Amino acid sequence: GDLRALEEIELIAAGGTVETPAEPAMQAASVESLGRMFAKITEMEAKARVQDRIEKSTESTVYGVAQSAVRALGFVGGERSRTRIESILADDRTDSDVQAECVKQLDRIADPASEQVLAKALKNYDSDVYEPARRALEKIFPKDRARVEIHCALSGQSDLSEPAVEWLANEGDPAAIVPRLPELEDDDLRKRLRWGLIRRGAIPAPELAKLLERKEPEIRTEAAAIIGTAVPARLKEKRPITEAEKTALAAGLVPAERRAAETWAKTAPDDREPEESAWRMILWAASEIGSPQIAANARQILAGGDAGAPPSVR
Repeated sequence: GDLRALEEIELIAAGGTVETPAEPAMQAASVESLGRMFAKITEMEAKARVQDRIEKSTESTVYGVAQSAVRALGFVGGERSRTRIESILADDRTDSDVQAECVKQLDRIADPASEQVLAKALKNYDSDVYEPARRALEKIFPKDRARVEIHCALSGQSDLSEPAVEWLANEGDPAAIVPRLPELEDDDLRKRLRWGLIRRGAIPAPELAKLLERKEPEIRTEAAAIIGTAVPARLKEKRPITEAEKTALAAGLVPAERRAAETWAKTAPDDREPEESAWRMILWAASEIGSPQIAANARQILAGGDAGAPPSVR
């Protein structure tokens, strides 16, 4: 654009005058023109004024103006524009066509800092938003497919999550997958992912130990289930766990068993079932790795009778 027309373009971008209001299409085009012209403006005051006008235009309710303003922010560039685009995309009140433009501009900018807002966009109901969001993540992380697939698995969109879980179960890095398992709300998808890890004999000990520290008994139960099932599966394939793996797993299971016992004892009888399941599964998993400390704890549990542990645990 010709900088000599800047003042006139600014006026139209602002909606024109009372006597001569700008038509929506002209206003939208003028806002985008300001973004395209921004790099050529040398006067700092004018630059600040133009950027302010573009940012204000992102809040416009005039048809097409907000979308053009987001496009203009993409031309302006820089962290300030990127974060503004991200905040517009993250706002659930934003129209989906404007959100789609936000994703397009973040794809152009391709900054890793946009990861979380693009991951949230994967959960959008509109395929015009979530499909480009996946492509943007793929562009930002071209060598980290597991990272993108994990976000897709958590999206809640079946056309993204189904193939993502399939790939992760068969090829994904277990150390990257295990910490995110609790975030996967779909029980069926989580089960498929868990069995994929077990089938591969994947036992990322440090990550499983971290899950065993969680407060939620369901998460501890699932972590113990992976250990207890994967260890014999490995043995059957003549790939027994190493001493290093055994040590790391025992370091998570032994304190987890004691915490489960203490929590069960403190919990009201009617609410004990989840903790009982976790306790039982942790004991079983520990028996599969052959932990001497757990064996000693088990003898104490048996000696304690009904007062110390429920029948299923004993």
